[in-house]
Amino acid sequence: MNYKMYFFLLLITYFQKGISMKKLICAIAVGALLLTPMNDADAKRYKTIRVHTVQSNDTVTSIAKKYNITPENFKKWNALVLDATYPGDHLVTSNPNNTKPIYKRSVPSKGVMVQWFYDRMGKTRYQSYAGRWGKDTWDCSSAVYAAMIEAGYLPKQTVLGDTTTMFAQENRLFIPIKKKDVRYGDIFVLGSKVNSRGALGHTGVILNKNQIIHMGYKTAYDNGIMITGYQGFAEKPGVPTYYYRINDDFVKKIKAADVFENSLGKPVFKYKLPSR
Repeated sequence: MNYKMYFFLLLITYFQKGISMKKLICAIAVGALLLTPMNDADAKRYKTIRVHTVQSNDTVTSIAKKYNITPENFKKWNALVLDATYPGDHLVTSNPNNTKPIYKRSVPSKGVMVQWFYDRMGKTRYQSYAGRWGKDTWDCSSAVYAAMIEAGYLPKQTVLGDTTTMFAQENRLFIPIKKKDVRYGDIFVLGSKVNSRGALGHTGVILNKNQIIHMGYKTAYDNGIMITGYQGFAEKPGVPTYYYRINDDFVKKIKAADVFENSLGKPVFKYKLPSR
C-alpha cells in the first residue's frame, strides 16, 4: 500500500469516536513500524514486524484468519498489556522472535539523547494523539522515545510509546532511583502507574538537580521543547514522580540477543494508539 494512503486511512480510522472494541480481548504490543509489509516474505526482508490496523468490526478470530495464524499465537504475541482496544490500534500478526532489531548507533549515548532535544528547541510544537508520531511534532513521551531511538538505546523500528509503557519497563529498561541521586541523562515520569496517559502524566530528561529538558505544554501559544525547573512539570502537588536511570546492562543484553524480546519471552515494548 502506498504510504501516503496508509496514513490517510489511519487518520480517518483514528478520528472515528466512541467505537469500543469489546469483542477484541487481546492486548497491545510493539516492536513494529507503522509502515509494515503485509506478508511474511516482505516482513523478513524489511526486518520488521507485521501488524494489523484494528477495524471497528474486528475480533480475535477474524484477525487470525485474515493472516493465517492461530488465535492462540495472536493472543500470545499481543499479551503484554490487556486493555480496551480501539479502531486504529496496531496489533502484531507475525512472530516477534523472527524480527531483528536495527539500531542507529552501536554504542548508546546520553549526550546524543539530550542533544536530540536541543536540536529541536524552537522548531517543533507539542502535539498529542495523531500528531505525536514524530518528524515535526511529538508529545512528552513520544519525544523521549524518539530521543532514545536516536541515541541507540532502542531499535529504530520501535514505535513511540507513552508513560504507561515506560512504567512497564521498570526494573528492565529503567532502573528506579531516588531524586537525590538524579544526574544528567536520567528520566522522570510524573503520574500514577495506574493511569498516566494524556494530561495525567508527563516525562522528560534530567539535565541536573535543578533543570529538566522536555516537550512541555504551558498554553496553546507556549509549548514545545523547553528547559525548566522541576516544579510544575516533573513535580506537582499530590502527584507522584518516579525517577529512572537507563539500564545499560539491559540494553547490552537485548542488543546481544538481537531480538525484540527479553529473557522471559515477552515483548520488550508495548504499544497502544491513544484512543482519547
